[in-house]
Amino acid sequence: MKIPFKVDLTGKTAIVTGGSGTLCSAMAYGLAVSGAKVAIIGRNKDKLNNVTDELINNAKTEYSKDIVVKGYSCNVIDKEELNKTYEIIKSELGSCDILINGAGGNQPGAITSIEMLKKEKGEKNNGQFDTQNRKPSIIPLKSTFFPLFCKEIGEIKYL
Repeated sequence: MKIPFKVDLTGKTAIVTGGSGTLCSAMAYGLAVSGAKVAIIGRNKDKLNNVTDELINNAKTEYSKDIVVKGYSCNVIDKEELNKTYEIIKSELGSCDILINGAGGNQPGAITSIEMLKKEKGEKNNGQFDTQNRKPSIIPLKSTFFPLFCKEIGEIKYL
């Protein structure tokens, strides 16, 4: 699948949770062919291996380029397992620059409430687009991975 944009992400490390799923694997592919080193996190090792192989082969076929995509088996709601996985990712690919929270996206209970988002951000936010600062609110999944990965850059950035 050719991506419809051109961005240079060389030198960046991206983490995609739920990356072995259909939508997040496509996002991981876009990041990888744009130059990022991509860590895909999922629970099923076989599925992770199949997706990483497919993405690497597609990049060779469609772009004639080698990409860095690695799969990491981890349950993102297990804080200890997540910490260990992130340390491995950091040692192999570098600290997280880009994070896509896709784990549990098709699970009805996977998304936190807006009240939880307000608590995490430490502010009163109704979840609407902030027109003054041009920052939409995001709702992280029920886990610790978003603050964990972003603490590496010193602050949590809401895009």
